[in-house]
Amino acid sequence: MDDFSITDELMFRVHGAIERRGFFTMGVLGGPASPPWSYTIGFLERGHPELVTLGLAPESADRLFVHASALLDEGAPPGIGRSHRHDWNGLTIGLIDVPWVQWTEGSDLVSGMVSYYGMRGGFPCEPGVAQVVWPDEAGHLAWDRGCDPTMREVQPLLDEVAWDRDAEPGTCGPECDLWHG
Repeated sequence: MDDFSITDELMFRVHGAIERRGFFTMGVLGGPASPPWSYTIGFLERGHPELVTLGLAPESADRLFVHASALLDEGAPPGIGRSHRHDWNGLTIGLIDVPWVQWTEGSDLVSGMVSYYGMRGGFPCEPGVAQVVWPDEAGHLAWDRGCDPTMREVQPLLDEVAWDRDAEPGTCGPECDLWHG
């Protein structure tokens, strides 16, 4: 008799990836009115907020997360806030705090992360989520003067606007695309 569900299988994959590489990247394709997004599961186990990025393909987001993970491994966690900038292979990125209300209580923004820690008995530290913000073609971040205004459509800043997508809250059905599990 097989009592494992798809959720159980996913949680085993998440745990295995965290054991191997320090985190798991969950990629979601998005919908007609929402960009694709990806987030980490596992950074909290190292005392750092989980990361989320909007508007990037999961493979690209994963490369940003690998860079952030390497900084954690080196003991140099990336600073969070609009005044902090980080160089990633010549690309300037920033991290901003995502308010609690954006990722709790029915939000699907990081629902796999919330489920994973819930199944493991709770968060390993004070939970938090930071958005990785990537630049426009000229190297400007979304809050910089001269930034391409379409950047805010592709990657809305979650410290300014409410997260909303077309799907029913808390769902992650066939649109989920799992990476490095």
